[in-house]
Amino acid sequence: MNNYFLNSLKLLIFLTPFLLQSCSDDSDGLDNVTSELEFTNLKEGEELWNTVNIQASAKDGISITSLQLFVDDQLLASESNKAVISSDWNTSNTEDGKHTLKVIATNASQNSTEKEITVMVKNNLITLQVPDYELRYGEEGYIFLSDRNGKLIASEPLIAGKEITLKNNNFQDSIFFLTELYDSQSREYALIQTFSDVKRGSHWNISNTGKFSSNTLKADITFTNVSENGYFRAYSNGDDSAYIIGDLGHQESLSLSRSPSYLYTVKFDDAHQPISYNLFKGIHEGENIVDLSQVNKTFDEIEIKLPDYDLYNYFLYGIDGEGKSAKDFEVDYESNSEAGVTTTKISYAGESFENYRLEFNWSKDNYNYSQYIYGLDHLELKEINHDFDFHFKDKGFSYSATGDFDVAFYDIWGDINEKVIYWTVTLPQATERIVPEIELPENLEFLNILKSEHSSSINFEDYDQFNDYYEILEFISHSESGYYGVTRYDKNYVSVEYELDN
Repeated sequence: MNNYFLNSLKLLIFLTPFLLQSCSDDSDGLDNVTSELEFTNLKEGEELWNTVNIQASAKDGISITSLQLFVDDQLLASESNKAVISSDWNTSNTEDGKHTLKVIATNASQNSTEKEITVMVKNNLITLQVPDYELRYGEEGYIFLSDRNGKLIASEPLIAGKEITLKNNNFQDSIFFLTELYDSQSREYALIQTFSDVKRGSHWNISNTGKFSSNTLKADITFTNVSENGYFRAYSNGDDSAYIIGDLGHQESLSLSRSPSYLYTVKFDDAHQPISYNLFKGIHEGENIVDLSQVNKTFDEIEIKLPDYDLYNYFLYGIDGEGKSAKDFEVDYESNSEAGVTTTKISYAGESFENYRLEFNWSKDNYNYSQYIYGLDHLELKEINHDFDFHFKDKGFSYSATGDFDVAFYDIWGDINEKVIYWTVTLPQATERIVPEIELPENLEFLNILKSEHSSSINFEDYDQFNDYYEILEFISHSESGYYGVTRYDKNYVSVEYELDN
């Protein structure tokens, strides 16, 4: 009997580690739910807005006694003895940006595990900071958004210094049309530009050319040594100029954008061809004396190969300064409709200017080309390969446009109630896309030129610095000048325009 007891005890001692291990394995199999927990309708980095449904599940439902759903560690919903949880989250009062969703599953042994993902809340359609200065020429500015059908979503006036956030809790889409409108009562015009495919949650910068000041500086200039048959033209950096002919008009008052400044002066021959130049520095507000006998520097020349054309013209500008403060001075100009000319020579003022910008325009058949080249190192004119199809509809239009370009523009212009209106709709490449008639805010509907027949054109532009339309939209979100920053002095691009038959 004792031997049996001793043998049994030895056997129990021998088997104990295996029994304990087996119990432990069974417990883990019952309690471990880590690998089975997941969000079933949302993924990491998902963009959300308005009210969204959140669903999570634990596939091993037998052992689950509790599921809890959290938003930023705040309990949103809980379920008992269920393997699935679902709850609506109203994000309307939630700050835009990153937020954490978490689900916690607890089993019968009170062991728990959790799963987290980060999502992006985007209730703000657009945010922008209006510059803290008034718009030009007494303009009233507005920004408004439209859905894919052209219906108004949200709008706000552009008030100097105001921070604007446009929202609409009933709007469910991720993209929309954005329109900037500038209405000048004093000068009887309205400028409207619509951008398609703007993404929800974007920052925006309005298209402006910088601070406008009516307090222009004035330089009173006395020109000396004016020969009897002399013919000169003087250009200030305040977008002003004066002709000096013989003894007449040798005292002029010219605008300056800053003081001291430059005065670029050109001498012409009897055929009105430029023959010499000088860049006078130190021109300041108040009285100045300019000696025209110093207008004696000889132009440099560079030859450029011409495209096949019916008519061409070009303007060469000397650039003073950089970025928004840059000013241009007209250095050379030519226009020609004579057939068979294959090259021409462009005259420039040596190293007098920091850089140059060439604006070259030519027409061929039904197309008008324009090219803007910054710098004189690589003067080569090029055309844009493009295919397009355009059709007017009862409300709006349809188009297909592909080729070597970044952006397309539909332009329409004309008079309504003695006010000149110019509207541009900015578009990406597309195939058989329908663009609706854009609805204006009620107080601006009288400016809706899209509802009537006026002159219109389709235009395609290709920029050296961009690969497509969406890179341009991204650039606008960072540019202080909005869309105008796309075409500033130091940007190279080419465009082709085709006038439409209404």
